[in-house]
Amino acid sequence: MNKRMQDRLGFALIAGVVVCISGFLLYMVLNHKQKPREDLCEQGRPIRKHHIFVIDQSDPVPARNIEQLRRIFEKTLRELEKNDRVSIYGMTDSASAYSKDNRSICNPGRGEEANQLTENPQRIEASFKNNFVLPLERSLASEAMTRKSAQSPILEFLLDVTRVQSLLPPANEKTYYIVSDFIQHSPLLNQYKEWPAFQEFERHDAMVFHTPDFRGSEINLIYVERPEFRGIQSTAHKRFWRDYFLHFRAGRVNLL
Repeated sequence: MNKRMQDRLGFALIAGVVVCISGFLLYMVLNHKQKPREDLCEQGRPIRKHHIFVIDQSDPVPARNIEQLRRIFEKTLRELEKNDRVSIYGMTDSASAYSKDNRSICNPGRGEEANQLTENPQRIEASFKNNFVLPLERSLASEAMTRKSAQSPILEFLLDVTRVQSLLPPANEKTYYIVSDFIQHSPLLNQYKEWPAFQEFERHDAMVFHTPDFRGSEINLIYVERPEFRGIQSTAHKRFWRDYFLHFRAGRVNLL
């Protein structure tokens, strides 16, 4: 083999090694993933929608309302886009919206959305089901269970929920689904004894410190009817809660 051919062979070997190394480095760059956050949210990616479920556990929720909630929840999951957030809170007189028992996670994406060249669709779909859907379903089932509760501090708990939201990355849209009979029972207001209009109640001294922020949110009230409390759950009672949310800048209030 003459020197010229040896040189060509040497150049070819070097070029081959360079190509292999470049390909490997490109593969590593394309497949490099940051360690997932505990809440599964993708850093640097905006959160389009945040769906917030609040379930009043202080009294039993009838089966029809549980089924209504489940249908809404399943529809929500079907319509989620990647990095949309879902939060679930159970409300009692001792529960805290700040508790780690509450679930708040982002959609990590579906296998069908995966990049076929650089991602593993089966792995992504498994993560979607095991790390996102199943934990949320377990949380929803748990929060739908009744807990012993001497009071129903709905106003106080909703205030805490909005404060928790202020600590999370902002979302372009927020939608609340609140399951309750909405009979407030705490030192702040006992609707078993009095039924003021919200415009009257907002002049209460304690309301100076009650400043939830529902700015622009869509509020959906899954209103649990209690036949034994028809006298309380009147049109005026529903109006109280509608006016409450609108006063604190909700964009829309729906009675479901």
